[in-house]
Amino acid sequence: MSIKLKDGTVVDGQHAAESLKIPRGERPWLEPETASYNQPESFVKQFWMPDLVVIAPGLLYGSLTPALLVRGVTRALAETKAKKVYVCNLVTKPTQTDGFTVADFADEIERFSGVNMDYVL
Repeated sequence: MSIKLKDGTVVDGQHAAESLKIPRGERPWLEPETASYNQPESFVKQFWMPDLVVIAPGLLYGSLTPALLVRGVTRALAETKAKKVYVCNLVTKPTQTDGFTVADFADEIERFSGVNMDYVL
């Protein structure tokens, strides 16, 4: 995952970004940008089957966002008929999500996934 800071610096990798202030509203990307699940069609089809898709707690910019940026994931989330649930973090991460509310976390998840969650816990 890469992200561009307000001063124009590009930071590559989860560990490099952990101690930095991530600009809110910036859009990270994967390198290569063509990163995709090995079998996107079978992956997408798996999302048609369940009644519920849960996005569990995790580092917003370190684990959840990169997973949502993989080609095929957002399409699968958009096409599934399953209810979509985001289980929010209980705590914030210093420098990255300081001051975030549940709504802030949910807004970022919805922005990166491109879909509205049916439920946020």
